[in-house]
Amino acid sequence: MTTGKLYFYSFLLVLSVVLAYLYYNNYYYIEIPAQDLSHYYTNEPKKAENDYLNRRVEVIGQLKAYYKILGSRPVLEFRTYEGDVPVLCFFKRSQDEFTAGQIKEDQYLSVKGKCLGKDAYNFVKGVKIEVEEITPEDMTN
Repeated sequence: MTTGKLYFYSFLLVLSVVLAYLYYNNYYYIEIPAQDLSHYYTNEPKKAENDYLNRRVEVIGQLKAYYKILGSRPVLEFRTYEGDVPVLCFFKRSQDEFTAGQIKEDQYLSVKGKCLGKDAYNFVKGVKIEVEEITPEDMTN
């Protein structure tokens, strides 16, 4: 093999690794139903933290409620199994807050964001998600 081909293949390998890294960190989300995430954190909290803490997740489920904590901080809560910790979504952008406020109770939705685990925002109990994107499912189709 010539030196030129070796450099070319090395360049392609490095480019592939960089592109895979960028894809994983910017576009890849671990998809999980809200009920499963909640149940996992309730029954195996250490393993759940290892698998999801500070990772990008796409949580799918039904809206239980949209309300304000301490009278000012808007929160979206997914419906979970009885007895499991709640899955709560906190917003960074006002447009996501507005979208969440338009979703009706029991409507399905998808939330993409960073899993903050159970220890973030200690003033409320549950698994917290920092919302990057929220998408209500159109139930008319």
